[in-house]
Amino acid sequence: MRPPRASWPRAATATTPTRASSPARPETDCTDPNDYNCDGSSGFADNDGDRYAACEECDDGDAAVNPAANEVCDEQDNNCDGVVDEATALDAATFYADADADSYGDVSNTTKACDAPAGYVSDSTDCDDDAAAVNPAATELCDSLDNNCDGVVDEDSAADAATYYADADKDGYGDKSSSTKACALPAGYSADSTDCDDADKTVNPAATEVCDDVDEDCDGVVDDNATNASTWYTDADKDDYGDASTATKACDAPSGTIANSADCDDSDDGVYPGAPEFCDDVDNDCDSTIDEDATDAELFFEDADNDGYGNADSTVESCELPSGYSFDDTDCDDTNAKI
Repeated sequence: MRPPRASWPRAATATTPTRASSPARPETDCTDPNDYNCDGSSGFADNDGDRYAACEECDDGDAAVNPAANEVCDEQDNNCDGVVDEATALDAATFYADADADSYGDVSNTTKACDAPAGYVSDSTDCDDDAAAVNPAATELCDSLDNNCDGVVDEDSAADAATYYADADKDGYGDKSSSTKACALPAGYSADSTDCDDADKTVNPAATEVCDDVDEDCDGVVDDNATNASTWYTDADKDDYGDASTATKACDAPSGTIANSADCDDSDDGVYPGAPEFCDDVDNDCDSTIDEDATDAELFFEDADNDGYGNADSTVESCELPSGYSFDDTDCDDTNAKI
């Protein structure tokens, strides 16, 4: 136990520090007059008035430094225990392990110190200290990780989130005017954006076009290539009969077309099925026979005896004189050439 100040022996006369003097050298011999720690005092002297003799403390020039002092972070050995700014300093900070070296620490792994130890940081917001790419400053990605440590995995704001489109009619095709971002397909949405009527599931790019004044297949054209479209034929001569070689499909008759395809010459409005047949070397009525039953056919008379005169009772109509017939009908006996 230290004696009361009044009973302390007279302080040894301080001497000029020797070459062995050093601020780091302790002075434990109160009878030694040398100022080993260069604090300007030695022995029982108490220059700083902190009630500790120079030989009992490490800096007799600073009353805040003595064995009973509290250690603080000030780069001094305040409590004279031989350690400067130890972890037990009153104002020592808490540091957090940063195993992945991303500058963000693990709140569950801490230490106290005046300065950050190697591998520790002052931040405690890392949610995965084994992954340098995971921290509060990281970019959120669609990877089943909470990259930015906000407590949400793969939120809609992820940098690589996909765009999905509302599919109200549940036909697998979405409405491009109603979209959302997400890492996974949300219920009621589609990755496709080509539906042209999201209120009707029979209308989408894969639908079958029919004749109903609706663009079922969303190609921008109403009733095109409809499965129930009619066949129409060009009627160039406007005789109400079309040319079979010019067929086209459409829901409504295109201009200059007709549903009938029986015209055998669409460049002549006098040629069509049912037209009057004439003696003109043309199949006017499209029955594949030329000049038959022509309205202007002549009447010829059978000339069985080949005398140039025909039998008025045996006739045929024809555009040309048939063999065995005559223009004349005056033979009174067509079995005798002499009569």
